Amino acid sequence: MTIAEIRGKLTPFEYMEDLLTSDVFSSFKYCNPSTALIPFLREAVRFDDLQTRPDIPDKVESAVYFFWPRSVVEPDVVIILTCPDRVVAVNIEAKYLSGKHNRDIDDASAEASSLSGDQLVDQFMELKELRYRAIQQEIGKHKRIDEFMLFYITAHFSPPIFDIEETRNKLAKLDKSTAVKQFFWLNWHVAYSICKSKPSPVLQDLAELLLKKGLMPLLLWRWQITAETELALKTLGSESFFHQKYWEHMHIIDTGFKGSSNFFFQ
Repeated sequence: MTIAEIRGKLTPFEYMEDLLTSDVFSSFKYCNPSTALIPFLREAVRFDDLQTRPDIPDKVESAVYFFWPRSVVEPDVVIILTCPDRVVAVNIEAKYLSGKHNRDIDDASAEASSLSGDQLVDQFMELKELRYRAIQQEIGKHKRIDEFMLFYITAHFSPPIFDIEETRNKLAKLDKSTAVKQFFWLNWHVAYSICKSKPSPVLQDLAELLLKKGLMPLLLWRWQITAETELALKTLGSESFFHQKYWEHMHIIDTGFKGSSNFFFQ
């Protein structure tokens, strides 16, 4: 899939978040976990403290992937990490050009009756209850799961505060505020930096794809920022990001800098 996208053979589908998720995590799956997956996850920040990163060891013994496992909800990926000192279940919910898909809490169906309505909260609770049928056999190999983590991945340059606060408020309403310490955010751009630095052909191809999609770090130097640029940067990190296509914001930032050499991607 990755090479076909790089060569422009999947144009009608290249903005699908499921395809992006598959590209990134399939590539990670076929590499040693310590090469790409773990460095990627360790760059996340916690919902309630943007200075705190997840406590995941540099090296893990194994990582078992489950793509789109289902219960009454469907996360993008669940990964069971066997670490030297514990087993960690990781829930990945990935976004590209859309926000959270919350459910209508007034839905009277039996499936919806146990849900909070917040997509991230519901996925985390389903994981803690070990309700994903596809992973039950793998979990059965371990005496227990010691820790649960949820990672929310988006295309924002900065944390999507609206989504984060919405989830935090839902946890508080459910009297589960302490669970927020297991919720983390990071963006796709981190994957580019990691892949670009690795000699693996698989990861080099992935870096090229992320570059094609514009999912690489934004480096701003020799700062001479106008008020319009400052507003545009805030927009990129806000709820309104999802109301326009990603690249429609970029010309605003580009023209906001005095001199073309003040703005570039790497």
